[in-house]
Amino acid sequence: MARRDCRRRPEVECRDCELFGICRVAGLGSIDDSLLDEVVSRRCPVAKGERLLIPDTPFRGIFAVKSGAFRTISHIGQSDRVINFHFLGELIGLETIEGGHYLHTVEALEESSVCELGFAHLHRLGPRLVQFQEQLIQAMSRRMLHDQQICTLLRAQNSERRLAAFLYSVANRLNAGREPASEFRLPMRREDIASYLGLAVETVSRLLTQFSQRRIAELRGRNARILDFDSLCTVAGLNLRVGRAETEHPVKQL
Repeated sequence: MARRDCRRRPEVECRDCELFGICRVAGLGSIDDSLLDEVVSRRCPVAKGERLLIPDTPFRGIFAVKSGAFRTISHIGQSDRVINFHFLGELIGLETIEGGHYLHTVEALEESSVCELGFAHLHRLGPRLVQFQEQLIQAMSRRMLHDQQICTLLRAQNSERRLAAFLYSVANRLNAGREPASEFRLPMRREDIASYLGLAVETVSRLLTQFSQRRIAELRGRNARILDFDSLCTVAGLNLRVGRAETEHPVKQL
């Protein structure tokens, strides 16, 4: 991918990116930016609908979402299913480091950009390689926690609970680690949401109508608004107050 800026969408600040600790080890903020440029390709553009990763292609590195959003699609037999979404600052491709090949299709939901951490030049880090490995382990640990929480969400038999937990999750993740956003634009279609949650599209639409009638949340086109965070958490079974600044969010990475 060619290196050029892609600034039509909001970009995550480097300090809010899951790649930040790794970039610092690679030389970000030091006088040796040339080393960082060899290890990290920054702000590589990805057009809407373009595939960032294709199954069975050789592993070359991991990616951080700089702007926009992505979906991961698993191909099972003759059917496809959305199994993940990736928002600002989140990493893509961690699960493929061991196997040597990418496992799933990753596709841009809108005009996006990524930073790519290439593994071919890691030997250039020299004595900093150990620090790099420590940062990578931390990133993988955060992803494991996220995946565990997602599994808990998808095991819920109550479709209402699944959708409420999903909306709460997106409100957190789209805001790149800050306080949950009360208004945001969903980059994915309702069909993607339904596929991800294992529900019918009609069920998702019906539940969204109910949430709007109950003044919990509403979705108009792609524009979402959380009207009552406490009620949303109650429906989701999260059992916490989202009382804004004074409250910690133990499920923040859901």
